[in-house]
Amino acid sequence: MGEPDPQLLVDCMRSDRRAQNHLYRHCYPVLMRVISRYVRDEQDAAPLVNQAFLNIIQSLDKKKEGLPFEAWARRIGINVAIDAFRKQQRRREKEETVELHLNGYAHTSDLNLAELNFSAETLEAMIRSLPEVSRQVFNLHALDGYPYSELAEMLQMTESTARWHVTHARQRLKNMIAATTSTKKSTHV
Repeated sequence: MGEPDPQLLVDCMRSDRRAQNHLYRHCYPVLMRVISRYVRDEQDAAPLVNQAFLNIIQSLDKKKEGLPFEAWARRIGINVAIDAFRKQQRRREKEETVELHLNGYAHTSDLNLAELNFSAETLEAMIRSLPEVSRQVFNLHALDGYPYSELAEMLQMTESTARWHVTHARQRLKNMIAATTSTKKSTHV
């Protein structure tokens, strides 16, 4: 994405619609890429990208000088995705009550994707197929680097629940990769 022209940002703060449109086109690919990791498909991501961009426009005057624009915009996109997730989670909780029994499960597994030949699209599809909560927690921890304590607070769950979801996601991904790998091996034999 790179740094936008400082004059463009000034024009956006002055509500210049052309400048805002230009900035939107500048931000769209990064915001879509970030937010798409947290939703099932692009159709679900589009309104969140628009909300993230609106938050960017409304917060331009609050951006700290020296902070890279892309990092700042990505953080806003992640926050919008998390907020949408929380709203959806509260709605689901009202519809049904589900108990999650953890029984102290805290096993971690090693997932080394570097050794495997998967396309980015295949891996993204595998991650999107994870159960929603596990996908959200996995993305925040494994892809965006949030520590368990911080993501547990953001998603309003215990740290042990967050750890369980990451472990669960890793195990499911490991099983999907193993299935894909064994399928590839059997077709090449």
